[in-house]
Amino acid sequence: MAILKIRLLRVARNDTYISDIILDMQQVVQVVQSISALLLIVFVLLQVRGTGFSRSSNSSSFTRRGVEKLVFKLTFVVTALFLLMSAISLFL
Repeated sequence: MAILKIRLLRVARNDTYISDIILDMQQVVQVVQSISALLLIVFVLLQVRGTGFSRSSNSSSFTRRGVEKLVFKLTFVVTALFLLMSAISLFL
């Protein structure tokens, strides 16, 4: 009987421990999702069509170069991160 009680207590402690880990993971996911949302807003606003970093009014080239190309690629990376965190938050 005593062995059964000790095992039940250990299981109860482990369940609490697992729920603490899940709660911490939810907080981490929410923080990462919030940061990626803010970065996504910033990167999209930096990509206003026709008024990029290196474009002038007379420029006929639409090739992204330098910082503009980096911001363009980072937008996709941050979007993927945001969508991944959104999907993960559905299951936590």
